[in-house]
Amino acid sequence: MAERDLILISSGLLFFIGLLGVFLEKSLIKILISIDFILFAAILNFCYFSSSKVAFGHLASVAAIIIGAVTFCIAFSIYCIELNDNNDKI
Repeated sequence: MAERDLILISSGLLFFIGLLGVFLEKSLIKILISIDFILFAAILNFCYFSSSKVAFGHLASVAAIIIGAVTFCIAFSIYCIELNDNNDKI
């Protein structure tokens, strides 16, 4: 029972951190990472409440990796664009 409570508490904590990041941050990169936290919390809940835990756990893990990679690519692209804009002004 303690393991189940720990999973739900950590999922809720991830979701809360993501919501705080979305509403309080002004940087687009930080907002994207916060949305990533919210999606990871949702995937953790889906894994917890799914009936076929093994197959869905693998699918959710692949989805989490893809979401993380896409978020990193978007954030890195935005950072490179801002870096080039700052170098052009100098």
